[in-house]
Amino acid sequence: MRGLLVALALTGLFGCKPRPAPVDLCRDSRACKDRGQCTSRDGRCVALTNADCQQSARCRDFGDCTVHDGECVVSDETCRAREECKKSGFCTAHDGSCVARGDDCKSTQSCKTFGQCTAKNGGCTADTDADCAGSTACQTEKKCAARDGECK
Repeated sequence: MRGLLVALALTGLFGCKPRPAPVDLCRDSRACKDRGQCTSRDGRCVALTNADCQQSARCRDFGDCTVHDGECVVSDETCRAREECKKSGFCTAHDGSCVARGDDCKSTQSCKTFGQCTAKNGGCTADTDADCAGSTACQTEKKCAARDGECK
């Protein structure tokens, strides 16, 4: 008891205060700004919320706006919201990237202009003469036959 009283007296005499909690270094890190990894967990910086991801450069530049297992990843929703979906058909999330699948290419600017209306290998291509037939390339430049993924 006597030791406790001495410790309390010294604390009061020398103005010792409890230490503030350590600042979360992740919040101010490059990992937070670039990849949305703004929260410290088990000794590493991770993304904890969609809000962490949505403020990151990877979200703005590549659509990695949804949190999954501590990382920011693309989702179909973020792919569809990007300008690249409207222009080039990259509207579906697959293996960490936005790619063209199914009917993603049909209503794109690339389909209307260049006949790249068929999704193939993750991108849009002019696969058939029918793809080219309705395009600006066919109507104005007489490029109406599909060859090697282009209207020629």
